[in-house]
Amino acid sequence: MRKCFSPKPFNVFFILLAGSLIAGAAKQYNSFAGPWIAYTEKLYACDENYHWTWSLKSTYFNPARPLDRQRLTGWVNATTPMTDQTFIQVTLDLWSNNMWKQNAFVFKFPDRGCSVLVKNIPDVARQVFNYKPRTPCLIPAAYYEVNDKPVEYVFPSVPTMVYGHYRFRLESGYRGSTPEACFIAEVRIVPKPLQ
Repeated sequence: MRKCFSPKPFNVFFILLAGSLIAGAAKQYNSFAGPWIAYTEKLYACDENYHWTWSLKSTYFNPARPLDRQRLTGWVNATTPMTDQTFIQVTLDLWSNNMWKQNAFVFKFPDRGCSVLVKNIPDVARQVFNYKPRTPCLIPAAYYEVNDKPVEYVFPSVPTMVYGHYRFRLESGYRGSTPEACFIAEVRIVPKPLQ
């Protein structure tokens, strides 16, 4: 008598499971890093005394409409100008295991602070500081008000980033001196939605 092919039900289950996982993998996001968008959860001032003072609030991020821009309201009092003689240091602390992991990413720009800010966070510079391109780069000392302006947190120089919950700290000042400005924002970096 000739034997017929009779797959065992257990093997068929695993073949179907593996096939569905392979077929679905092309549609899934990379869960570690990749193209991203950022949104703010909380904005607050640094603990130390700085020359610049500010108070900003952003609207709630709607996960159902991730491409909608958050709206920003508040003020910034810049008592000293930001020029290309200033430095910028950005520190990202990562929230993991119920605590902040200090200095997960550190970006230091020893000079050209104004140009670095405008190049790396263009929408914030335009909406908050009313920045218009000029040479040399300058954000004048002034009192800036923001009233329900849409802000896109885009960093063109960083196309790929590790997803997660971060504390973003930006410090700026003149070379050889202590920082004059400090901003802190708790942000979420999430996969960029397909359009």
